[in-house]
Amino acid sequence: MKRAILRGAARALQSVSAALANRDRKLPMTLRTSTHDLLKASVMARHLEAGDRVLDVGCGHGDRLVHLSLFQRELVTFGVDLHAGAPTMLPGAVAPTLGAYDGETLPFADRDFDVVMSCYVLHHLRPAAVDALLVEMVRCARRRVLILEDSVERFDLFYRLRNWAHIVDTDLEYAAATTFAPRVDTGSFLTRGAWQAKLASMPRATEVRVQPLDAVSRYRHHTLFVVDLSA
Repeated sequence: MKRAILRGAARALQSVSAALANRDRKLPMTLRTSTHDLLKASVMARHLEAGDRVLDVGCGHGDRLVHLSLFQRELVTFGVDLHAGAPTMLPGAVAPTLGAYDGETLPFADRDFDVVMSCYVLHHLRPAAVDALLVEMVRCARRRVLILEDSVERFDLFYRLRNWAHIVDTDLEYAAATTFAPRVDTGSFLTRGAWQAKLASMPRATEVRVQPLDAVSRYRHHTLFVVDLSA
């Protein structure tokens, strides 16, 4: 009961802080609902090609892979997570193949996928684990890596408060999981410039494009990083 109360308070603080950080924005009603998840997927799908093999690292229930299949033809999609769930299917979508992994080594061969992506996962990891997972993602990718993260040009007071509340919330959510290591700070929340520099230093990275998703998201912190890889 105590944990549930603390999580509720942390989530409320996240929402209030994010709302204050975005208080100057006027949004259409569609972006105040889950529709923005589909809109973000439509943007990500532009960086895929028909028939691509796509891997989502830290896929959760696999819903984002389901969304992507609505906007790009004939994708072959895979997802891995510490505890993979089951996706919510939509008419016309393709079901992904989901599995579990150890959180460190991806169980796939080198360049096994055309595109490897990770969505809102890296800020949950300690900085050293972020670097290690990025190396694994590049190893498994042939053409491109996509990173969807909570990032802005500069974290103001409200965004720092929002990020801290998010850390508290997820630490409480996964406190009982033996594979989860609680964070002690918000060091893996990086600005857009810091992410761009980090991703540009990865092996085989030839170009890193930063694509803010303000236009299709309720909050301005949703940012897509597109990393092109050498052959």
